Amino acid sequence: MKTSIIINTYNRPDFLRKSLISLCHQSVTIEELIIADDGSSEDMLSILNEFKPQLSCPIKYVTQADKGFRLARCRNNGVRYASGDFLIFLDQDLVYTRHFLKTMIDHAKKGYFVVAWPVRTTQAQAILMDETLISHGEYESVITQQQCKRVKKQFKKDLFKRLCHFLHLKKSGTKFRGGVAGIFREDYIRI
Repeated sequence: MKTSIIINTYNRPDFLRKSLISLCHQSVTIEELIIADDGSSEDMLSILNEFKPQLSCPIKYVTQADKGFRLARCRNNGVRYASGDFLIFLDQDLVYTRHFLKTMIDHAKKGYFVVAWPVRTTQAQAILMDETLISHGEYESVITQQQCKRVKKQFKKDLFKRLCHFLHLKKSGTKFRGGVAGIFREDYIRI
C-alpha cells in the first residue's frame, strides 16, 4: 500500500517548516508528499526546496488562485496529484510524534477513515517547540496533563459515537476531521 501525505498550506512558511521537520523524523519512510497551497502570496517553495534532500521522497507542489478560503478545493487538488492508495491529510500548523504516520498507516482499513485529535497548544507552548524538540517528536515537557485529558475525552466521545452508529442508534458516527485524517483513495473518490 502506497501512502500519499497531503498538507494544505496558506501563507505561513514558519508553520509549514515545523511540520516538515516533524515529518523528516517519522519512524516510517514517507513515500510521497503533496503540498496543496490555497494561493499563498508568501514564498512556500523555498521551504520545500530546503527539505527535499531530507525527505528523499517525491514532493509535489500544487497551488490555486487566492480567491478566499477554499480548503476543500485545495485538498481535492492535492488528491488529483497523489498517486498513493492511502491518503493522509494534514494541516500545516501541526507537528507529530515520531510514530504518528506509522499509527495512521497501521490503522488504515478500506471502507473506513482514520482520524486523530491534535493537542491545541498555547502560543507560548508553540514557541517552546523548537527544531530539536520537534525532531525528537516527544512533547511531554511542553504539553500539560489537562491537554492530554482533552484528547482522551474526545477519543472516548468519538468511540461512543461510533458505537451508537454501529448499533443503529444514531445516523452518523465519528466526523471526518480534515486537519488529521487518513482514508483510502477509492473511498475518498466514492464520497
